[in-house]
Amino acid sequence: MKKSLIALAVLGTCAGAAYADDSTLTLYGIIDAGILTVDHSANFNGGGFVTGVPIFGTPSNLGAQSRATGIVNGGESATRWGIRGSEDMGNGMKAFFQLESAVSVLNGSIGTSALAQGISRKGVSGAADTALNGQLFGRGAFVGISSPTWGAISGGRVTSLQIDTIGRYDPVNAQEFSPINFSGQYGGGGVTDNSRVDNAIKYTGKWDAFNLGLVHKFGGIAGSSSAQQVNEVNVGWEQGPFGIQASYEMANDTTKLDNNGATPAGGVFAPYPAGTIGVTWVDIRSWMLAAKWQATDAFSIKALYERMQVNNPSNPAVDLAQGSIYGYGIAHASVTAFTGFPDQVYNVYVIGGNYDFTAAWRGSLGYYHVSQNDYSAGSVTAANSSKLSGTDNYFSGMLEYKFSKRTNAYAAFMYDKKTGGIANGVNGTTIGASTGITAYTGLGLGLRTIF
Repeated sequence: MKKSLIALAVLGTCAGAAYADDSTLTLYGIIDAGILTVDHSANFNGGGFVTGVPIFGTPSNLGAQSRATGIVNGGESATRWGIRGSEDMGNGMKAFFQLESAVSVLNGSIGTSALAQGISRKGVSGAADTALNGQLFGRGAFVGISSPTWGAISGGRVTSLQIDTIGRYDPVNAQEFSPINFSGQYGGGGVTDNSRVDNAIKYTGKWDAFNLGLVHKFGGIAGSSSAQQVNEVNVGWEQGPFGIQASYEMANDTTKLDNNGATPAGGVFAPYPAGTIGVTWVDIRSWMLAAKWQATDAFSIKALYERMQVNNPSNPAVDLAQGSIYGYGIAHASVTAFTGFPDQVYNVYVIGGNYDFTAAWRGSLGYYHVSQNDYSAGSVTAANSSKLSGTDNYFSGMLEYKFSKRTNAYAAFMYDKKTGGIANGVNGTTIGASTGITAYTGLGLGLRTIF
């Protein structure tokens, strides 16, 4: 064993020497930990979860009456590490690759959601759904080739084009304190699981001010070419102080995951058996328009609009035949989450900006408004109360202080107020007596370092 390790080390050294003049290999990452206090919160958990607890109400903190305070894994940026490399092949062409892993600073484990870990959602755990479900390189794993003439093309597990846009156009670009940053639902075009796309080809190109992006996921289903397929397009223009991006995303038979169990028991949804999860199969269609203006050297304004449409899947028979996902068994699958008319529609409006008080101090403010249509098909029952029209209004802010180029501290807040069906879906109405809780507030302090 020792000889094998020595041999590998020698080969690595030799390879590095052979390609030293025309290749690069970089280890990089971000470590971010903070203290967060949230009212009406479920318990913090010490598992290997990607985030802390949702500041805004979700099914994970149904009925929570008390305030909770704890450590969060990534208040401003998700904690991660990765390896990227490239090789110069001449004439400006390069081969490149990237492997990126989510990490929990809470206990040093691979970052994941709580969905398959047997955690009940009421008053026990504040973990939220993410696109990261225990994959070693869940944040990205791809290889590609690039040219200064025609752009770059890569294949593997890639980020969606809309989550790429959010990262650059979100006014409060903080994982825990921006709803469109915390939840991959917005970058996933309507569902979190689609914010990163497996089995995909991604193309990006930029010529002067103009940029173009394309993503295609192969469904890989024999006899059904459209099943579990994703297509995305993004066009943009950025020059001087102005920037604008427009994108469209469609996905057939993508998934929403849950661990709520099939039947309520005393107002608490019991999890599915350990190692299994519930899956809702859906189709999504999403349109996004984002803009920014660097008004002065110190002050910038950012705005974003997104329309997300979610409905039943195009290929239910194919979806129901799948027995596992992300390595977890499927304990329950649904292909009839919607009546078929109307579809569930979200309209998302974002406005905010950043101001650099000094070279070290930066302030960010943002307002996020989300409206949901009535997709109950006229069936106004307790079970359908979350399908009625409603709104979500978020106010977020963050103050950063840069100790150096790579290390900064931050203080941030987010306030969320819900109405109508959106409030009904998270305050207990659909699983028991309503708590009446429709507003949530979170405050946090943290430290982030980049390497």
